[in-house]
Amino acid sequence: MSVTSSATDRSKSGPGTRPARCRRRMRGYGRIRHQQRALDGSLPILGRHMRMIWSQNRAVKGFTLIELLTGLGIAAILVGLALPSFREYSQNANATAQGNQLVADLTLARVEAVKLGSAVRLSAVGGNFTGGWVVASDRDRNGSLNGTDRILREAPAARTDFEWIAGTNSGTPISNVFFDSNGYLALVNEPLMFQLITPDRDTRKCKRVVVGLSGRAESRKGINNPCTP
Repeated sequence: MSVTSSATDRSKSGPGTRPARCRRRMRGYGRIRHQQRALDGSLPILGRHMRMIWSQNRAVKGFTLIELLTGLGIAAILVGLALPSFREYSQNANATAQGNQLVADLTLARVEAVKLGSAVRLSAVGGNFTGGWVVASDRDRNGSLNGTDRILREAPAARTDFEWIAGTNSGTPISNVFFDSNGYLALVNEPLMFQLITPDRDTRKCKRVVVGLSGRAESRKGINNPCTP
Protein backbone atom coordinates (compact mmCIF):
# COMPACT_ATOMS: atom_id res chain seq x y z
CA MET A 1 0.00 0.00 0.00
CA SER A 2 2.76 2.45 0.84
CA VAL A 3 4.77 1.52 -2.26
CA THR A 4 1.89 2.27 -4.51
CA SER A 5 1.31 5.55 -2.77
CA SER A 6 4.96 6.55 -3.18
CA ALA A 7 4.91 5.72 -6.86
CA THR A 8 1.78 7.70 -7.27
CA ASP A 9 3.35 10.71 -5.51
CA ARG A 10 6.44 10.50 -7.71
CA SER A 11 4.33 10.36 -10.84
CA LYS A 12 2.46 13.46 -9.70
CA SER A 13 5.67 15.36 -9.09
CA GLY A 14 7.43 14.35 -12.32
CA PRO A 15 8.73 16.72 -15.01
CA GLY A 16 5.41 16.75 -16.84
CA THR A 17 3.19 17.53 -13.90
CA ARG A 18 1.57 20.93 -13.22
CA PRO A 19 3.78 21.87 -10.24
CA ALA A 20 6.92 21.28 -12.31
CA ARG A 21 5.70 23.40 -15.15
CA CYS A 22 4.78 26.18 -12.76
CA ARG A 23 8.23 26.15 -11.22
CA ARG A 24 9.89 26.41 -14.63
CA ARG A 25 7.67 29.32 -15.55
CA MET A 26 8.49 31.08 -12.30
CA ARG A 27 12.21 30.64 -12.91
CA GLY A 28 11.85 32.01 -16.45
CA TYR A 29 9.83 34.95 -15.21
CA GLY A 30 12.49 35.68 -12.61
CA ARG A 31 15.21 35.79 -15.28
CA ILE A 32 13.11 38.17 -17.41
CA ARG A 33 12.53 40.47 -14.46
CA HIS A 34 16.23 40.46 -13.66
CA GLN A 35 17.12 41.39 -17.24
CA GLN A 36 14.48 44.09 -17.25
CA ARG A 37 15.82 45.59 -14.01
CA ALA A 38 19.31 45.55 -15.49
CA LEU A 39 18.08 47.49 -18.54
CA ASP A 40 15.94 49.92 -16.57
CA GLY A 41 18.98 51.90 -15.49
CA SER A 42 20.15 52.50 -19.10
CA LEU A 43 16.81 53.39 -20.66
CA PRO A 44 16.73 57.01 -19.44
CA ILE A 45 20.27 57.58 -20.74
CA LEU A 46 19.32 56.06 -24.07
CA GLY A 47 16.26 58.29 -24.19
CA ARG A 48 18.37 61.38 -23.53
CA HIS A 49 20.78 60.37 -26.28
CA MET A 50 17.91 59.93 -28.70
CA ARG A 51 16.52 63.36 -27.84
CA MET A 52 19.94 64.95 -28.33
CA ILE A 53 20.35 63.27 -31.71
CA TRP A 54 16.87 64.36 -32.76
CA SER A 55 17.57 67.93 -31.63
CA GLN A 56 20.84 67.98 -33.56
CA ASN A 57 19.07 66.77 -36.69
CA ARG A 58 16.49 69.50 -36.28
CA ALA A 59 19.20 72.15 -35.92
CA VAL A 60 20.84 71.07 -39.19
CA LYS A 61 17.76 72.10 -41.19
CA GLY A 62 18.06 75.64 -42.68
CA PHE A 63 20.98 77.72 -44.03
CA THR A 64 24.34 78.45 -42.58
CA LEU A 65 25.78 81.96 -42.75
CA ILE A 66 28.19 80.93 -45.51
CA GLU A 67 25.37 79.43 -47.58
CA LEU A 68 23.28 82.55 -47.12
CA LEU A 69 26.11 84.88 -48.15
CA THR A 70 26.87 82.68 -51.17
CA GLY A 71 23.23 82.82 -52.25
CA LEU A 72 23.10 86.58 -51.87
CA GLY A 73 26.30 86.94 -53.89
CA ILE A 74 24.90 84.85 -56.74
CA ALA A 75 21.65 86.83 -56.68
CA ALA A 76 23.58 90.11 -56.85
CA ILE A 77 25.56 88.90 -59.87
CA LEU A 78 22.39 87.84 -61.70
CA VAL A 79 20.72 91.18 -60.98
CA GLY A 80 23.82 93.02 -62.20
CA LEU A 81 23.76 91.06 -65.46
CA ALA A 82 20.04 91.58 -66.02
CA LEU A 83 19.90 95.30 -65.16
CA PRO A 84 21.60 96.64 -68.33
CA SER A 85 19.30 94.54 -70.51
CA PHE A 86 16.26 95.81 -68.65
CA ARG A 87 17.40 99.42 -69.00
CA GLU A 88 17.96 99.01 -72.72
CA TYR A 89 14.56 97.35 -73.12
CA SER A 90 12.87 100.16 -71.20
CA GLN A 91 14.70 102.80 -73.21
CA ASN A 92 13.74 101.22 -76.54
CA ALA A 93 10.12 100.86 -75.43
CA ASN A 94 9.97 104.54 -74.43
CA ALA A 95 11.53 105.64 -77.72
CA THR A 96 9.06 103.55 -79.71
CA ALA A 97 6.08 104.90 -77.76
CA GLN A 98 7.14 108.54 -78.23
CA GLY A 99 7.91 108.03 -81.91
CA ASN A 100 4.51 106.43 -82.48
CA GLN A 101 2.82 109.32 -80.66
CA LEU A 102 4.46 111.87 -82.96
CA VAL A 103 3.41 109.89 -86.05
CA ALA A 104 -0.16 109.73 -84.72
CA ASP A 105 -0.28 113.49 -84.08
CA LEU A 106 1.20 114.33 -87.50
CA THR A 107 -1.42 112.08 -89.07
CA LEU A 108 -4.13 113.79 -87.00
CA ALA A 109 -2.99 117.21 -88.23
CA ARG A 110 -3.04 116.03 -91.84
CA VAL A 111 -6.51 114.46 -91.55
CA GLU A 112 -7.93 117.56 -89.82
CA ALA A 113 -6.52 119.80 -92.55
CA VAL A 114 -8.42 117.83 -95.18
CA LYS A 115 -11.56 117.68 -93.03
CA LEU A 116 -11.57 121.42 -92.23
CA GLY A 117 -10.48 122.43 -95.73
CA SER A 118 -7.82 124.72 -94.29
CA ALA A 119 -4.29 124.62 -92.94
CA VAL A 120 -3.50 122.78 -89.71
CA ARG A 121 -0.14 122.90 -88.00
CA LEU A 122 1.85 120.89 -85.47
CA SER A 123 3.95 123.36 -83.46
CA ALA A 124 6.69 122.88 -80.90
CA VAL A 125 6.08 124.21 -77.39
CA GLY A 126 8.59 126.97 -76.70
CA GLY A 127 10.18 126.44 -80.11
CA ASN A 128 11.53 122.98 -79.18
CA PHE A 129 9.72 119.69 -79.74
CA THR A 130 11.44 118.22 -76.69
CA GLY A 131 9.09 120.40 -74.62
CA GLY A 132 6.02 118.93 -76.32
CA TRP A 133 3.77 120.14 -79.17
CA VAL A 134 0.26 121.23 -80.07
CA VAL A 135 -1.94 120.45 -83.06
CA ALA A 136 -4.04 123.48 -84.03
CA SER A 137 -5.99 124.84 -86.96
CA ASP A 138 -4.29 127.84 -88.58
CA ARG A 139 -6.17 129.31 -91.53
CA ASP A 140 -3.69 132.10 -92.24
CA ARG A 141 -0.62 129.93 -91.52
CA ASN A 142 0.95 132.48 -89.21
CA GLY A 143 1.77 130.05 -86.39
CA SER A 144 -0.58 131.63 -83.86
CA LEU A 145 -4.19 131.21 -82.75
CA ASN A 146 -6.56 133.90 -84.02
CA GLY A 147 -10.08 134.12 -85.35
CA THR A 148 -11.60 130.66 -85.57
CA ASP A 149 -8.32 128.83 -84.97
CA ARG A 150 -8.43 126.29 -82.16
CA ILE A 151 -6.20 123.72 -80.50
CA LEU A 152 -7.00 120.14 -81.54
CA ARG A 153 -4.49 118.31 -79.38
CA GLU A 154 -1.68 118.92 -76.89
CA ALA A 155 1.20 116.48 -76.36
CA PRO A 156 3.42 116.37 -73.25
CA ALA A 157 7.15 116.95 -73.19
CA ALA A 158 9.57 114.19 -74.07
CA ARG A 159 10.37 111.78 -71.28
CA THR A 160 13.35 112.38 -69.04
CA ASP A 161 16.72 112.50 -70.86
CA PHE A 162 15.12 112.06 -74.32
CA GLU A 163 15.56 114.84 -76.88
CA TRP A 164 13.73 115.68 -80.11
CA ILE A 165 15.65 117.30 -82.96
CA ALA A 166 13.56 118.52 -85.92
CA GLY A 167 14.57 119.99 -89.26
CA THR A 168 14.31 119.78 -93.01
CA ASN A 169 16.04 117.08 -94.98
CA SER A 170 18.91 119.50 -95.61
CA GLY A 171 19.30 120.25 -91.89
CA THR A 172 17.43 123.53 -91.40
CA PRO A 173 15.81 123.55 -87.93
CA ILE A 174 12.01 123.83 -87.75
CA SER A 175 9.45 124.47 -85.03
CA ASN A 176 6.23 124.18 -87.12
CA VAL A 177 4.82 121.65 -89.56
CA PHE A 178 1.97 122.90 -91.79
CA PHE A 179 -0.47 120.79 -93.78
CA ASP A 180 -2.66 122.37 -96.48
CA SER A 181 -6.27 121.52 -97.23
CA ASN A 182 -5.16 118.62 -99.43
CA GLY A 183 -3.03 117.04 -96.68
CA TYR A 184 0.30 117.98 -98.28
CA LEU A 185 3.19 119.70 -96.53
CA ALA A 186 2.95 123.47 -96.83
CA LEU A 187 5.56 126.24 -96.76
CA VAL A 188 8.45 123.79 -97.43
CA ASN A 189 9.83 122.19 -100.55
CA GLU A 190 11.63 119.22 -99.00
CA PRO A 191 10.80 116.39 -96.56
CA LEU A 192 11.00 116.95 -92.81
CA MET A 193 12.83 114.81 -90.30
CA PHE A 194 12.36 114.32 -86.55
CA GLN A 195 15.00 112.50 -84.52
CA LEU A 196 14.46 111.24 -80.97
CA ILE A 197 17.82 110.90 -79.23
CA THR A 198 17.86 108.31 -76.44
CA PRO A 199 19.44 108.87 -72.97
CA ASP A 200 22.54 106.82 -73.84
CA ARG A 201 23.12 109.13 -76.85
CA ASP A 202 23.62 106.10 -79.10
CA THR A 203 22.60 107.41 -82.53
CA ARG A 204 21.96 103.85 -83.75
CA LYS A 205 19.16 103.44 -81.20
CA CYS A 206 17.41 106.71 -81.95
CA LYS A 207 13.89 106.93 -83.35
CA ARG A 208 13.48 108.76 -86.65
CA VAL A 209 10.18 110.14 -87.99
CA VAL A 210 10.13 111.30 -91.61
CA VAL A 211 7.38 113.41 -93.19
CA GLY A 212 7.30 113.35 -96.98
CA LEU A 213 6.05 116.17 -99.20
CA SER A 214 2.83 114.20 -99.57
CA GLY A 215 2.27 114.75 -95.84
CA ARG A 216 2.59 111.10 -94.92
CA ALA A 217 4.60 110.46 -91.72
CA GLU A 218 6.43 107.24 -90.95
CA SER A 219 8.73 106.00 -88.20
CA ARG A 220 12.16 104.51 -88.81
CA LYS A 221 14.99 103.16 -86.69
CA GLY A 222 18.47 104.61 -86.80
CA ILE A 223 20.32 101.26 -86.95
CA ASN A 224 21.25 101.41 -90.64
CA ASN A 225 21.10 105.20 -90.85
CA PRO A 226 22.26 106.70 -87.52
CA CYS A 227 20.76 109.94 -86.27
CA THR A 228 22.82 113.13 -86.13
CA PRO A 229 22.36 114.86 -82.75
